[in-house]
Amino acid sequence: MAKRKYEFRPDKPNTDLFSRLYLTKTQRLTILRWILYAALLLVLSVIQDVVLCKVNVLGASTDLVPCAIILICVQMGADRSCIFSLIAATLYQFSGMSPGYYVIALIPLCGVLAAVLHQSFFRKSLSSTLLCSCAAVVLYEACVLGFGLLFRNTIAARSLSFFITALLSLLSYPVLYPLTNAIEKIGEKLWKD
Repeated sequence: MAKRKYEFRPDKPNTDLFSRLYLTKTQRLTILRWILYAALLLVLSVIQDVVLCKVNVLGASTDLVPCAIILICVQMGADRSCIFSLIAATLYQFSGMSPGYYVIALIPLCGVLAAVLHQSFFRKSLSSTLLCSCAAVVLYEACVLGFGLLFRNTIAARSLSFFITALLSLLSYPVLYPLTNAIEKIGEKLWKD
């Protein structure tokens, strides 16, 4: 009787990185959503620093990045937006565009408060999202003014320019809302119940 020779044959090596990662479709869509949010915030910071820094209305300019972070927080909801807003505010501070270190706590606080207010008292709609986001942006600019007065970086006579900054920043919401809403819907419903 002849013996069969059994050989060990290893699997073919996969050189593709994505074939080695065992991610579900939901996990891939979540990663895509975070990447798109990061790209959106990067583009907004470039627009704010390169283009809109030259536009002054009564000594005020825009704050696009905090407005976008707060809007994303309201759309994400309070439970998911905590980590996002903390990471985004930290990166905003270390980019050199923020007014001070206090924005690392201030932006997440305003964003999460607006998200909690939105989830607790309103239905998910365009008007309620914009109302909560606008209130949070005005609160953010008022706190920036308060910290500026506390640290003696500004004077009380410039109070009007902080609220003009809030109003100018709120004018970006008609453009930002459809973008953030489309990104937030990525991977929302993979199957119908």
